[in-house]
Amino acid sequence: MGKILVLGGTSESVQVVNQLIERNKEVVVTTLTNWDMALPAGVKRITGGCTRDKLLKIIAQEDINLLVDLTHPYACAVSKLITEVSQQTYLPLFTYIRPEYVPSGKNVFLVKDHLSALKLLLQFEETTLLTVGIKNLAAYKELQQAGFAYWIKLLAPSLGSALDLGFDPKKILILPPRLSFNQWKELIHTKQIKVIVSKSSGEQGGVKDKFELAKKYELKFILIKRPVKPGGEKFFDLNTLVKRIITY
Repeated sequence: MGKILVLGGTSESVQVVNQLIERNKEVVVTTLTNWDMALPAGVKRITGGCTRDKLLKIIAQEDINLLVDLTHPYACAVSKLITEVSQQTYLPLFTYIRPEYVPSGKNVFLVKDHLSALKLLLQFEETTLLTVGIKNLAAYKELQQAGFAYWIKLLAPSLGSALDLGFDPKKILILPPRLSFNQWKELIHTKQIKVIVSKSSGEQGGVKDKFELAKKYELKFILIKRPVKPGGEKFFDLNTLVKRIITY
């Protein structure tokens, strides 16, 4: 059997790679950034954006015979690309679908996209915390001319891109992906947040934590619906996915 190419960058991808290595599987991992994934020694990791040519080169050079999509639920472009590469190379593709956490309540607003979220923010005109990631930040550029305060939660590597979009560095909060309840509480109080905007990235992505916080402090919570991953054999449970890979 050849090697397994895992398109990762999520906490789930670390779990799966570790389990595969424990079972003596050869794994190559690709990630967009070089964040510390704590991968087992000897696992080859390739960082940077994915292109069709790059993926085809990796497949050929590394003798890949199985593709596994463990990317973020909102990594639509990469999931679409790996689906097309799977079809082109006739390699099987296993796709993990992170379970969704969709809250409800009088202060919860489910919207179809970022433009819809922006429209709500312009209606509310209240101090806002954006937790939507750098790839979606351009959709909120209009906030720069809005008459209310806003804050942007980002990872350190995304700061340059946010500044390129014209956002005020004083409005950008460089914070880790997950915060403790007390850290969220301090953030909400010090910045006087009234609205939180989040992607539907599941409990693993911190949605439940943010919602529970919004509920406790009676904040408005705008949740952007998740796109559908396009292809591959889909798995909704990590253990089932690992067993399928091992027995393939």
